[in-house]
Amino acid sequence: MDVSVINVFTTVLVGLVLLRALQGIFNVYFHALSSFPGPTAAALTQWWKTYIEVYKQISMVDKLAELHETYGVLLSPSASSSASFALL
Repeated sequence: MDVSVINVFTTVLVGLVLLRALQGIFNVYFHALSSFPGPTAAALTQWWKTYIEVYKQISMVDKLAELHETYGVLLSPSASSSASFALL
């Protein structure tokens, strides 16, 4: 059985992409926080912040202020954000 480095690399890469896709589907449809409103890209991955800052050239501070106006308190599995100090 001849196993090349390319085949192993390809298999690992496909596995990682499939894992991230399944995790994104879980986050959007089945996660405990999926019933709360918010941008879908933020539920899929943390890379949406990079997209906003680098590609769209929008400051994350400005984007968070816009999201606070739209959705109020922001919740995620790893953090929460509020525009008001009274809630803290």
